Amino acid sequence: MGKLIDLTDRKFGQLTVIERVENSKWGLPVWLCRCECGEQTEVSGWTLRGGHQTHCGCGRGRRGERSASRPRKSQSRGGLSKTRAYQRWYEMLRRCRDSGRDDWKNYAGRDITVCDRWLDFEAFLEDMGEPPPGMTLDRLDNGSGYSPENCVWSDRKTQARNRRNTRYVEWRGETRKLVELAEEYGIDNNYVHGRLNQGWSLERALTTPVKRRRS
Repeated sequence: MGKLIDLTDRKFGQLTVIERVENSKWGLPVWLCRCECGEQTEVSGWTLRGGHQTHCGCGRGRRGERSASRPRKSQSRGGLSKTRAYQRWYEMLRRCRDSGRDDWKNYAGRDITVCDRWLDFEAFLEDMGEPPPGMTLDRLDNGSGYSPENCVWSDRKTQARNRRNTRYVEWRGETRKLVELAEEYGIDNNYVHGRLNQGWSLERALTTPVKRRRS
């Protein structure tokens, strides 16, 4: 897990950070803040740095604020919020925070978290840079979270190979991914899966040509 960014004494809008408190249930660092109205409130570091909360709820500075569920168009990041890197970063955070997502069970539901360092976009950008066109954020170890040591930019084809439900088979003394073998033999992976499920041997499933139906 990356180094925690200390927010003590920093000011975000009407809020001044006092000290670190217990993490949220999503595993995110939370900070105790004092609002200019005198009240205290607990806010996650991600929410503070993203500009999603600038007061305790007293109403000061409320005008123009947006929900924390999406990026603010007015964020002063020099246009970075419109970049591919920012979109990939924000989507990564949502996977691990938003319980309303359909894929929740595949991320936070499996304790997949984001390292403390990457809760700050600038740190994420420094580590990963801008993704090449068509590339998405991929974890090398699907059982571990998002961190500089476990993430790379990869295309969707590579990501498909790294999914938890990727099927592994024994082939000529080696453990191989079925999708890679199918590709080597020039046959659709779905056909191979179907044949194996019907009881075919692996060699027959890979080497038997697919009969094309006549139109």
